[in-house]
Amino acid sequence: LNGSPGYVEYDFLCDGVESCGHENRVCAVSRNFADIHKTATVSGTDRDTKILLNCMGGLSNLQRQQNLHCKKIKFKFPEHHRVYGQTNAGNFIKLPVTPSSCDHLFGESYVYLSCKDLCTSSTCPLVNLPTYNSCPNQFPKRVGTYALDYKRKKPYVTFLTGRNEKYYDNQYFVCNDTNTCIPYEKVCDLVSDCGDGSDEAGCSNHFKCRTADYYIPKTQKCDGTFHCLDQSDECNDHCSKEILQGYGLKIMSWAFGVVAFC
Repeated sequence: LNGSPGYVEYDFLCDGVESCGHENRVCAVSRNFADIHKTATVSGTDRDTKILLNCMGGLSNLQRQQNLHCKKIKFKFPEHHRVYGQTNAGNFIKLPVTPSSCDHLFGESYVYLSCKDLCTSSTCPLVNLPTYNSCPNQFPKRVGTYALDYKRKKPYVTFLTGRNEKYYDNQYFVCNDTNTCIPYEKVCDLVSDCGDGSDEAGCSNHFKCRTADYYIPKTQKCDGTFHCLDQSDECNDHCSKEILQGYGLKIMSWAFGVVAFC
C-alpha cells in the first residue's frame, strides 16, 4: 500500500490503526468515493441472467487473486417451493460459488449470496412468504397462482407480477406488517424501507446507532470517525483502540473530566 513492503489482512484494513504504509490517508480518501451497490447487473449477451458486481469481467485480476469462481445459479425463494406459472428463465444469477464475508454487500447482492448460503457469517433475510394477501395495495395487476411447499406437502396461494413481457416472478421481500412488499435491492441497504425495520433486522452488514433508527456500514464501526450523531459507533464495548491519540488530547480530556467532576 503506497510502496509499503509489508501487507495487512483485510480484517485489519481501514480500522483506524496505521499498520500498513499510509493506510489511514488512503482509506480516508477512498471512503469519500464509496458507492453502495444495491442492484445486480444484467449481462449484455445473456439478458436472462443477472451478474453480481464481483463476477464482472472487468475484475478478472481480482478474481484470480482471490481464486474466485462464478457460476450461473437458479434463484428462488423459498428454495423448496414450486410456484406454478413462474418463469424460471429470468431467475438466474451469476454468483461466486466460494463462501465469503458479506459485510460489504447490500441489496440484491446480499440477498442472493446469503440465501444461497454463500456468506460465511450472514443468514438469509427473507423470512415471510409472499402470499396472495401480502401487500394488498400494491401490484394491482398481480396474477394469483398456486404454490406448493413440496417438503411439507402444503399448498398455498401466492401471486406473480410481470417483470416484462417475458418473465413473471414474485421476488419481493414481505415486510413484517405484510402490508408492504419491497424489491430485493432495498433489503439490507442501510435504510428502513418497510418502516418497521424488518428489512434491516436480519442483516449482518450494518451497525445501528443506539439512539436513532440510523444505520451505517459495518466497516465504519470502530474506524476512528464518528458516523452516528450519538457517537455510539465509536464509544462502545467493541471498539478496543484509543479514540484520542496524542498526549496533548489525552491531557486535555483528563483536565475537562476533572473540571466537570468538580
